[in-house]
Amino acid sequence: MILQPQRIKLLLHFVLFAKDFYKTICLRIYILILYNYIIYEIESSPESRYTTWLRNCYEEVWKKVLISMEKSRLAIQLQALTTAMKLMAEEGKAVMEPRDNPGYHFPLHRLKPILMTLLSPEKDNTNLISRLQEITSCPDVLYYTWRCLPSLTPKRQPKEVYIKNLLELIDKIPLPKEEEGKSFFL
Repeated sequence: MILQPQRIKLLLHFVLFAKDFYKTICLRIYILILYNYIIYEIESSPESRYTTWLRNCYEEVWKKVLISMEKSRLAIQLQALTTAMKLMAEEGKAVMEPRDNPGYHFPLHRLKPILMTLLSPEKDNTNLISRLQEITSCPDVLYYTWRCLPSLTPKRQPKEVYIKNLLELIDKIPLPKEEEGKSFFL
């Protein structure tokens, strides 16, 4: 976040006219904010600011795609699901953060919100779950979907729509073939 000089001046003005206790707290906050502002301006290059901006834009796109899966017309929901799965696949190929293990990375943090959206307790998502079946032919997506399911089941009695969505999802996600099955669940 880039701090504007007006905000810093406003905080300094508040510090100068606050009571003693609040003045001390505000002064500490002011110093911390000013320090972060100076460090950000000195150490951040245009490239790092651009990269940060792109990541923020990407996160906003994810939020909008998930919202489109929940609250739009069916055609838009189906397209949003397809888009989310394609973005997730590309994110698995081109990792955004450096990892200790340079090998394969599956963006599990993207799959869970997709599955949570599909398992909505508010509306029937049978059509979306059917589209997921078409998309999840990749073994890694199947593996991580099966792996995520236990963490997505509620602890209390879920609503009837949620149960219907969950059973539909379990029905539509294929189990691995016999030769794949041995290594699939290990």
